[in-house]
Amino acid sequence: MDRKRAVKNVLIAIFVLAIVACVFFAINYFDTRKTGTHERQDSAPDPAYLYLGDLEYEVTHNVKTYLICGTDGNSTRPNAKKYHGPMTDYLLLLVIDKTAGTYGFIQIDRDTMTDVEIINEDGDEETAGTEELQICTATWYGKDIEQGMSNLENSVSYLLGGIEIDGYYMLNMKDIAKLNHAVGGVTVKIEDDFSKVDKDMVKGKEIKLTDEQA
Repeated sequence: MDRKRAVKNVLIAIFVLAIVACVFFAINYFDTRKTGTHERQDSAPDPAYLYLGDLEYEVTHNVKTYLICGTDGNSTRPNAKKYHGPMTDYLLLLVIDKTAGTYGFIQIDRDTMTDVEIINEDGDEETAGTEELQICTATWYGKDIEQGMSNLENSVSYLLGGIEIDGYYMLNMKDIAKLNHAVGGVTVKIEDDFSKVDKDMVKGKEIKLTDEQA
């Protein structure tokens, strides 16, 4: 297992333990749209439709969706234009069915191919067009983080038949230590030998990560 995959596994472990807190937060806090004052009703007022391939699905429940994302540690890249931001390494869609009182998750691989809006230097989506790219690149385009996340929301919506995205929680790689601390440390099994970096990170050993290790 290479180093990048090992890091990804640690990220997944940390996110999984944090998800319970995110669900609680989403159910109790995200009762209003992220744009501010509009509050959705407890039951869907009109049927919505999702279009996947040649199939049409009617959505009659009041369903809310929230993206939980982990981005890489680079806000810019060498020789990159000023509007390029971080890419998304981890992507999870939290789905809350307010009508049925249930919730679930859809994990989306960063390399999934879908439509991505190519935003130009002025932050103008209309003149730049759309290409089929890895979904992780959606946050790469945007004049700021908010526009990049809006672009990601659009790409997830395209991928899942036009589903509406109600909000997001984005965590940068540099904040992993804070998240590890918030959940009291994550226990992982080391799947490669990192003992040259940390004497405790021996292949096959199970350890509880300190914030620095995370």
